[in-house]
This record gives sequence, C-alpha cells and structure tokens, in this order.
Amino acid sequence: MGNCGSSDDGSKFNLRVLSLGTAASGKSTFARQMKIIFCDGFNDQELSNYKSILQHNLCLGLKELLQRLDEAGVELNKKIKKAANFFLEANAYQTQLNDDVVEKAQKLWKDKDVQAGISKVGKFEFTESLEYVMSNLDRISSSEWTPTNEDVLHVRQRTTGMVETQFKVDKYTWTIVDVGGQKVERRKWVHSQQGMNALIFFVALDEYDVMSEDEPEKTKMEEALDIWDETVNSENLAPNLPVILFLNKEDLFREKIERVPIKKTYKKYKGGKDFNAAVEFIHGMFLDRIHPDSKVTRDEVYWKVTCAIDTDNVRFVFDAVRDFIFRQRLKVSGL
Repeated sequence: MGNCGSSDDGSKFNLRVLSLGTAASGKSTFARQMKIIFCDGFNDQELSNYKSILQHNLCLGLKELLQRLDEAGVELNKKIKKAANFFLEANAYQTQLNDDVVEKAQKLWKDKDVQAGISKVGKFEFTESLEYVMSNLDRISSSEWTPTNEDVLHVRQRTTGMVETQFKVDKYTWTIVDVGGQKVERRKWVHSQQGMNALIFFVALDEYDVMSEDEPEKTKMEEALDIWDETVNSENLAPNLPVILFLNKEDLFREKIERVPIKKTYKKYKGGKDFNAAVEFIHGMFLDRIHPDSKVTRDEVYWKVTCAIDTDNVRFVFDAVRDFIFRQRLKVSGL
C-alpha cells in the first residue's frame, strides 16, 4: 500500500533513485506515474498547471510542425496560410484556447498536405503531445475540462534542474530524482549521483532514426548510447549501485518498426520487423558500451521494456525494480 510522504531524514527507510536519460525519454512521465499509483494523483494546483501546459503544447507543437514542414519543402495551400501564419507568429504562453484558435488548429490538422507532410518531417519534440491534444481537442478546449491522469501523462514539459517526486510504499519513503535531459542540464549529473540508492536510465526505443537537436550529427539513440557510456563507466559511479535500464516507449516502437526499418540506421541489424529481435539488438548495443573496468558489469544491469504512459505496465515494472533493489541491498550487506 502506498501514499505520499514528505519525510526524508536520511534513515534506512529512505530510498533515493536517480532518473537519467535524454530529453523526452520518459523520465518525467514515469515520475508522474508514481504520483498516480502511490499518491492518488494530482492536487488542484497541479492539475491547473498541467491544464495550461497541455494547452501550450498545442500552440508550440503546431508552430514546430509548421517550421519542420517549411524546412522539408512542403508547400501549404492558400486556404490554410492564414491559420498557419497565426500559429507561427503566436505567443504560445499567451494564446487562449478559444473557439477561433480551435477552429484554426483543426483546419490545419485536417489539411491533406499537412497530414502528408507529417510523415516527411518525422518525430519532433512535441509530436506525441500534439497528436494527443488534437485527438482530444473538443474535450480539452472546453471551459469545463479538468485534466485526467491520462491527459497529464501526455503533457510535454522540459525538466530543468532536479525535480524530486516523493511517495511512500509500506515503511519506505521513495524519492525519484529527475534530472533534465537536455545537454545544458547534463553537467549536473555528476554531482546528482551522490547519496543515491539506485540509478534508472531511460531510453526511447523509437528514436533509432531521429536526429538529436542537441547533437545534430547523431541520432537520439546514438546520443543516448554515448550518455549511457559516460554514466556507467564514470569514476563517479558509486560501487554496488543498482543500475536499471528502461527501454521505453514500447508502444511507439512496435508500430514504428513495421514501417521504418532499423537496418536503415544500423546496417548490422538482421532481425527485420521482429519486435523481440529488435529489442535484443538495442539492449545489446547498450551492454556493449560497458567497459571491463566499469563499476557495474553487463550481468548486473537490470533491464525492462517499458511503456511509461501505461499505468498497469509501470505498476508491474516498479514492483520488479523494487524487488531488484532490495535484493541488491541484501547482497551488498552479505545477507
């Protein structure tokens, strides 16, 4: 049984878990799931904040989409130029989601040239949030709308600094420490490992062909591999620290490998559209980055395929991770 806790007095019943990974890999979504599962969801102030952010995601997402379409050379027809210019010029944080804005958004989204162009531009920062908002726009634009748990899980919000989510399970108080995944935030990772009881590293499985915004010469998967390499082979990694690898966004990955061959990016891959073969290949790439003199061995890394927006999946995964951490603590204690 779980509930929200605020006690962190350094006792043996407090567990701090560091959450690392590239931007948009699922760290913040996992932390929100902890609040849903163990804290009965979100209070009124949090829901009000998420309501504003999800509405901002609409304007930010459409603006980024239109910019990507322009870069890809997609010509928009004259009928939607006025709507397109509105979102390109609008201040997303000051734009109210009124009937006029909703009408413009729907006009853009339903346009056949825009829909055809989406497959050309591929994934960008607000892709998942934008698709969700547009699918639920009538509900989200209503003055009576209060965000559901599912709505909150689809919010796209960059993590800056270190954000802590605390909850209680039985006698233990857990703190998930989410550190920003953007390149400018990563210098904080070295110091953030101090005093941690476990480390979870998130990887977005579906980003095997998505180019990184922070490092445009790399895919986001290559960026994740390099960061994982730096993390697990760092001299700052605490000895005997339980290391967990979450291969996240299983749902998007299953769908994507049916239409975008992994072999297009990784020539050595020979598994075709087989989901298990694809997962094993990516898992193997991460294990291969562990050096012989690392403080964690290949066999010691606990890994799971996850879907952070699926509450039942996260509940199951957390139980498994909790057992793993406790087993590791007993092993280190010699019990």
